Amino acid sequence: MIFDKITNRDLDSLGPLQPEGWGDIVPSFKFYLELPFCFPVKTIVNEKIAGIGAAIILEGTAWLAHIIVGPENRKQGIGSEITGHLLELTREQGCKTVSLIATAMGRPVYQKIGFADQEEYVFYQRETPLADRRVPDSISGFREENRAGILELDRALSGEGRSRLLEKHLRNSYLHLSSGRMDGYYLPGLGEGLIMAENQRAGIELLKLKLSLSVKNVLPAGNRPGVAFMQEIGFRETKRATRMVWGQRFPWQPDNMFGRIAGNLG
Repeated sequence: MIFDKITNRDLDSLGPLQPEGWGDIVPSFKFYLELPFCFPVKTIVNEKIAGIGAAIILEGTAWLAHIIVGPENRKQGIGSEITGHLLELTREQGCKTVSLIATAMGRPVYQKIGFADQEEYVFYQRETPLADRRVPDSISGFREENRAGILELDRALSGEGRSRLLEKHLRNSYLHLSSGRMDGYYLPGLGEGLIMAENQRAGIELLKLKLSLSVKNVLPAGNRPGVAFMQEIGFRETKRATRMVWGQRFPWQPDNMFGRIAGNLG
């Protein structure tokens, strides 16, 4: 099977591959095309795009995302071929670990290739945002002196070097401070709004801020305080997805994630 890089000229042709229930995939592929560490690919069958996917290269780790096969080309092994091609691409880039978020349909495909379950993500939603929009004194806007601290905290909690992904969103971040020390952050501009915190208090306070503006949130099932809080304030679970990993495991702290980035980056 032959693979080519997706270009801007392909964006208008992605509509027929749009999976039901997913957000619009075109902005995601625009995002991939803008960043030098993202590698979006396509394969052609009968002069039409039959399947697509993307690899996102971080520091020694990578994510696979938006592996989609058009309805008329499913059950032909194309999804496995795309995944295998992207895995080879990540190896060429020196990555020893590859992660992805799998739907129920995709999970058996990834298991056959060697991906293993790591964690479940729980999707929550309610009709309206939280009514209380007061920002506590413990939360502040971005401070330049905390730039390095945010990146260090993220590396410690996520287990990955994600600075190339986070850097452009830091100036619009919110920080949680305990006795003047930063112990959590919220990046509203990155995907669905990433929240990472080293303790429950910081995570919940940042989550309250996020949910005063949003009616949705996704977090790991292993974050029991976060899950309990979502249920306590009236958010209902709508679905689950599986975070999977291939290759060398890295230390990841699901109980410190109070809001994921998105389905393409965990």
